[in-house]
Amino acid sequence: MSWHARADPGRKHAGRPGVGGVPEAGSTALLDDTGYLAALCTTGAHVPQVIRVWRTRSTRDIALRTLAVLVTGLSLRLVYGIWRGEVPLIAGNGATLMLASSILCFKLRHG
Repeated sequence: MSWHARADPGRKHAGRPGVGGVPEAGSTALLDDTGYLAALCTTGAHVPQVIRVWRTRSTRDIALRTLAVLVTGLSLRLVYGIWRGEVPLIAGNGATLMLASSILCFKLRHG
């Protein structure tokens, strides 16, 4: 049941493709492409930080608590993506989780 049907049980068209917020079959590729683009942006945003940490071996300016919350959130979103079977969520959160985890390891190891 779509969220529209739960929000408004009297809604006549809830759950029909193209009506009530349910994407049509052709638009699924667009949704996936949007997910992949978002994953590319969020993952790519971490790459410069990882490179800097590797080169300098310094994580002094990175807050441990913030990094720990980020890694936790990414882990949970990865599990969510796996449960839903959403490849863009799995790919994006998995890649970003690896990058953020590498920074966290440096932070724990080098302070």
